[in-house]
Parts: sequence; structure tokens; C-alpha cells
Amino acid sequence: MHYLKSTIIALVLILFLIPITSNASEISPRNETSFKVTVGGGLFTPVRTKMSKLYGTSINSSGSIDYRISSRFYLGVFGGYIELEKGDLYLKYRSFYFGPMATYLIKEGERHSIFGQLGIGFNIRKIHAYTKAYKQKDTSPSFNLGLGADYNIFGPIIIGGKVAFDYIYDSNPTQGDFGNTGGFNFLINAGVAF
Repeated sequence: MHYLKSTIIALVLILFLIPITSNASEISPRNETSFKVTVGGGLFTPVRTKMSKLYGTSINSSGSIDYRISSRFYLGVFGGYIELEKGDLYLKYRSFYFGPMATYLIKEGERHSIFGQLGIGFNIRKIHAYTKAYKQKDTSPSFNLGLGADYNIFGPIIIGGKVAFDYIYDSNPTQGDFGNTGGFNFLINAGVAF
């Protein structure tokens, strides 16, 4: 449960730092946008050599709901699903993740924005090996760091892309098949801003 305490402390710090770091005189062209909801998918590449060699690159899915709290910041939640599969071994790795996220608008124009994101996640990971009827489960915290852009194509509809790195912490990396894992996500998103 110390992961939950760490997340709460991080959110409180973010909430206190935002008024200090944001400039109230900066008025954004799209400042009337209060919420942003996106869904998307893309590719996930593990950075750990063992996982990368075993599974390679795979498809993932993600989504987020964000609320604008100032001209430069959004706070929200994100989540997603990654599934890696090694066909000849019938070995499947699944990870479902979710958590709070802060978004900083680096640049915002009339129809576009460039942003950075930082999130703290909770991961539910499973490995199945069908040939040995083997299963292993794990729950671990992670952090997610991303850089992206979106474009308002018409009305409230937005499209965009993001590159994100996530790192999943394992308290005992020497035991089991998980260890400290993570990787790069290359995502294409679509959604609404209202």
C-alpha cells in the first residue's frame, strides 16, 4: 500500500507546484477547452534485452481523460493495455495499467498543441505459458514520461501522436519472470476537446 501513499503525495505536490510554476498572465488561444478525452493505439517496444529478444515489438492501446486547471496545465487519468506474445513458445505477457497524470502545454496555437506528460501508474501484469500450464501474476508501480502533439481538425475533434517511456518497478527483480521492465510507446490518438 506504500505505492498508493506515494501516488497521493506526488499528486499533492503537483497541485501545489502548478500555481507556482504557471504564469497567470499567459492566455492560451484555446483556453476555453476544459476537458480532453482521447483514445488510441500504437506500438510498444520493451527496453529490457531479455523481453525485447523474446517478444519484440507489439501493439498496445491507451486512453486518457484530462481536465485543464490553468492555461498551461491539465490533470487527469490515463490507462492502457499491452499484450506481447511469443507464438512458438505460446508465451503471453499482458499488462493493464492506469493512474494519475499531469500534462504541461509547451506550446499551444489556434489549432495545435505540443505537450509533455508525467504519470504514475499501477500495473497488473500476467505471464501465461500454455505449454507448461504456467501462470504468474504481479502488481507493480510505474512512472510514465511522454512528449506529444495534437491538432484540432474540426469542431471538438482532435488527432495527435505521442512518444512515451514507461518504467515498471519490481520490488524483487531477481524473482520470477517480471523484473524491472518498461519500454517505449509510439501512439496515435483521437478524441474530443470541450
